[in-house]
This record gives sequence, structure tokens and C-alpha cells, in this order.
Amino acid sequence: MGPIEAVRALQIVRPDVAIPMHYGTFPVLVKDPSDFVMLAGKSCPEVKVVTLEPGETYETSGQD
Repeated sequence: MGPIEAVRALQIVRPDVAIPMHYGTFPVLVKDPSDFVMLAGKSCPEVKVVTLEPGETYETSGQD
């Protein structure tokens, strides 16, 4: 799923947090999540987008 499709999924699901994954892992995939982050911010500003570097983790405090 590319950035546009991923934002469409956000519009349908409306999660509290979205973490883009798999970007830049294969040549056919986008190289970074910047387009998704920008589109998500415009389309679903209530969804917190968290981008992680390889090996990073994210824990919710229960308030996210």
C-alpha cells in the first residue's frame, strides 16, 4: 500500500496512532514515509503518526 492508500485506510479505520512500516525495504516501495506523514496530517489530523527508525520501538502510555 502506498501513501495514498495508507491514508485512505486511516480515514476508514481512524486509529489513535499510525506507524508506517516497510518503506524503503524493497525497490518498488517508497523510500521514506514523508508523503504519508504529510497526507495523514492533512486528512486525519487526529491520528498521531509515529515514524520509527529500524530497531526502534514505540510503547503507548494508554493515553495515545
